[in-house]
Amino acid sequence: LIKDTHTNEQKPVLYQCCGTEDFLYEDNIYFKQLCEQTSYNLTTDFGPGNHEWGYWDQKIQDVLTWLPLRR
Repeated sequence: LIKDTHTNEQKPVLYQCCGTEDFLYEDNIYFKQLCEQTSYNLTTDFGPGNHEWGYWDQKIQDVLTWLPLRR
């Protein structure tokens, strides 16, 4: 995605969240750094949590609040 988009018009707005105890946390930090280096509009949400449904149950609500949905 990052390598295939070259202009700001092509870049999607992104939301990223990951628990700090998640086994994918370091990968998420790397992705965040790549986005920063290439000027992506990225919202990040890192905090306590693991790779499990309990964490995602709350985070999906946060993502839905973040999305620019009409109500």
